[in-house]
Amino acid sequence: MDLLDIAQCKADLDFKPCQSSKDSLPSIAWNKYLITGFERTSGTVINLSAPLPNLLKDCHPSLTLPEIARFLEKLKTLKDDYWIVDEDEVLRKYSLINHPELHEIFSLIQLLPLELQNWISEKNMSPKELYPLRSILKRSPVTAIGFMFDLFNAFKVRKASRVQAARTVELSIEPFLAGQNIWPKTGISQDTWIHGLEKMRQPQNTTDDARSQAVQSLSWPSNVQARWVGEGEMSGVEVKFSVHNAAEFEKFVKDLELMSPQLKDKVWKSH
Repeated sequence: MDLLDIAQCKADLDFKPCQSSKDSLPSIAWNKYLITGFERTSGTVINLSAPLPNLLKDCHPSLTLPEIARFLEKLKTLKDDYWIVDEDEVLRKYSLINHPELHEIFSLIQLLPLELQNWISEKNMSPKELYPLRSILKRSPVTAIGFMFDLFNAFKVRKASRVQAARTVELSIEPFLAGQNIWPKTGISQDTWIHGLEKMRQPQNTTDDARSQAVQSLSWPSNVQARWVGEGEMSGVEVKFSVHNAAEFEKFVKDLELMSPQLKDKVWKSH
């Protein structure tokens, strides 16, 4: 541990945390890179060389998705020092698993201006609530940026709750990608907007109902429970099974492979 003047430290990791450092506490640095006190121009810094994931968690016990996304992006700028940091461990500290889908969400969040990223932080939205947005990556970057800005700006203007925002995200992607006008008129409340989106999704709900019935009609093995879960893009077949030894597991796998033609023919082909 070293005591340094803040002028001796770098602010390359300034990820714009939502919570400012307490004035009564000194700034903390990792190998002369500040991890707290980014807004300060003078003062003493405690410089540590402990593993960065541990220090980050100690200094910032609760970070939201936008904050983590910004931190990981800043981490990449350290270049030669970057290999020292285990990105997986950083994510694990905040109960996240390193996965391409998570990084797609991070990329989408960073399309937004800081003000709207902070709105997501304020609502503490989860990866699951934002996963449907990944489909927007199918469009051009300009379309994705425009969609993200319009969507979250509308949430902010309407003072949407976290639950309302998550439901709107879930309902809006498919009709938008299909070319439908999903945007509410001026003065329309968030609940009214959601109701309108639900009406757009009625054909999809009908499809989900048909698939649910189709799944139930299949000849599943006796030790398997299967059902259709979710809605729209987030829907699919959930399979639960129980086996007691390796032989039973191998038989289960073979039986499940035999189900594939039925699934293609009755569940996904005609709906």
